Amino acid sequence: QGALRTCVAGGRSHARGGDKIAFIFSGNGAQWPGMGRQMLAECPTFRKAVAEVDACFRPLAGWSVLEAMEWPVAVWNLTATEFAQPMLFTVQAGIIAVLREQGIAPDMVLGHSVGEVSAGYACGALSLRQAVRVLHARSIAQARTRGAGRMAAANISLEQATTLIAEMGLTLEVAGVNSPGSITLAGKVDQLKAIGKRVVGELHSPFKMLDLDYAFHSKSMNSVRGQLIESLEDLAPQHGNVRFISTGTGREIDGRKLTAKYWWRNVRQTVQLSPALESIMNEGVSVFLEISPNPIMQSYVRQTLQH
Repeated sequence: QGALRTCVAGGRSHARGGDKIAFIFSGNGAQWPGMGRQMLAECPTFRKAVAEVDACFRPLAGWSVLEAMEWPVAVWNLTATEFAQPMLFTVQAGIIAVLREQGIAPDMVLGHSVGEVSAGYACGALSLRQAVRVLHARSIAQARTRGAGRMAAANISLEQATTLIAEMGLTLEVAGVNSPGSITLAGKVDQLKAIGKRVVGELHSPFKMLDLDYAFHSKSMNSVRGQLIESLEDLAPQHGNVRFISTGTGREIDGRKLTAKYWWRNVRQTVQLSPALESIMNEGVSVFLEISPNPIMQSYVRQTLQH
């Protein structure tokens, strides 16, 4: 909460100066047991926002994100994506409400993977009810793929990754282009470990297996395409009142395009975070404010800015 107060104070100053603010919503990996509990107890605006999310989510899922946020941390099951994704969205929705109360609004939004759902809500393209519906359908569909692969983060470029994959005859896929020198890979565990040895031993770069029993943004998602599109086929997003920068395309898109097929591509295609950031670098954005329970995106933003 202290960090949020600092962000709010800084945002106020920049907002008065007329510079542009981009909200960046983190995806999987930012969550931690007990996140948001102090805000829930001490900030009425945050609690009200969580309760509003809960009113939309509980009828769909049969469990309460508000109640879960107050559970003992020992029973939080963040390894299950059908639990982690709703909890992450709930915290982000609460932070949006607190910032809005302070007069802090973005000029543009973008999100990493599941963070795009929060971005769609923040820009007005999705109502809260629609965003919760997308979030629930997305997380339930992806939960079916547990055990089909893993993911890893590597401090190498896209070009280095594709060269290594081709040289080694691997079936790995680039799940995310996070910065010019940082990518995420997805696929079979043995192949991830094999390429990790090359990255560390030959390129002398960090390589880390992620604590996710899923291979998001890879062919492992293909089995849930029909389920996800069908569950969201009547979704009717709006234009929105804030610019939405897609990390699926790497550029701005109209909010009305956030249909069922977009959310399918959101789970299947490579996350183009770095291209999306580059597309707004020359538009007067001076504040990149990460909306997240844990600052995992800031290094990617810094690396892209430096590049």
